[in-house]
Amino acid sequence: MKNKKGVKMKRIVSHAVKLDHYRASACLFWCFDNRFQSLVGRLMAHYGYKDVDEVKVAGGAKDLLHGNLAVRRYILGQIEVSVRLHRAEEVILMVHHACGAYGRDFDSHDEEIAFYVNELNLVETEVVKFAKTKRLKLKVRKIFASHDGLLELE
Repeated sequence: MKNKKGVKMKRIVSHAVKLDHYRASACLFWCFDNRFQSLVGRLMAHYGYKDVDEVKVAGGAKDLLHGNLAVRRYILGQIEVSVRLHRAEEVILMVHHACGAYGRDFDSHDEEIAFYVNELNLVETEVVKFAKTKRLKLKVRKIFASHDGLLELE
């Protein structure tokens, strides 16, 4: 098949995609570590979400604290776009057990949990501050993905 500019393409998958605009239940900020990917569907089912805008980067919420300014602006921009285009009212921030992007070793599981709880609380503060400056209404959920499931911080 050729397009109008003469570019050759071949169809590798046939599938009809609905082009209707949707409303996102949340903007899901998740690590791209595939070991935890199977939990996304279970998280959506738990909260009754239909559609979410997924933003995946190494370390999940890590770069909102530890990334350079350009990376942090990009990530916050993705959250803003999800709210403005798809009217997401929640942002879900995720970090996970044994995250290579953090590059940290812990002496105990309790020490690891305490570290990630602190990280998520600090990231929540940054997201809330950003939302206020942009006049965005957002609920923030904080999720720790462990080797045995998902934990939500209260």
